[in-house]
Amino acid sequence: MSGLRRILHIFIAALMIFGAYIMVASNEGYAIIVLILGITFMVRGFAKIFFYISMARFAVGGKSILISGIFFLDIGAFTITLSNIPKSFIMFYLLGVYFISGGILLLRGIERKKVGAGWKFHLIRGLINIGLASTCFFTYTHFPLIVVWLFAASIVYSAIMRIINALRKTAIIYVQ
Repeated sequence: MSGLRRILHIFIAALMIFGAYIMVASNEGYAIIVLILGITFMVRGFAKIFFYISMARFAVGGKSILISGIFFLDIGAFTITLSNIPKSFIMFYLLGVYFISGGILLLRGIERKKVGAGWKFHLIRGLINIGLASTCFFTYTHFPLIVVWLFAASIVYSAIMRIINALRKTAIIYVQ
């Protein structure tokens, strides 16, 4: 991971912690979190489409990069439109996004184990994300305020994991 990418990961983690604080502190926290999430998806979509246009057009798997860019752009636009619906729907949408990201981390850990790379970090992080999303989902009907706190805590947890991953030492391979 390059130095600029490490700084970007730490900046994103700081935004995540700030978003968790906004979610807990204000009544409009859900709308702000949805707006940040939607903008993040759209920026990722534009970045993938730009990468496809500039470099990956003729590469193997280039069309999948274009399709994922269009998908992220579409999901980002959909997410931004969610700011005017009830908070419970927004919460379930955010939990779904969080559950899917935990599943992707879980699958990434299993794939890394097959390859022989470091897999425990991804596997444990994916299991914790899925566990927290499931806990938030099942306790929402009884304790809606606790779910907000659990979700904010899980966002802070993900931000801390992102910072740890950014500060982790990586091997540098020199090709001669």
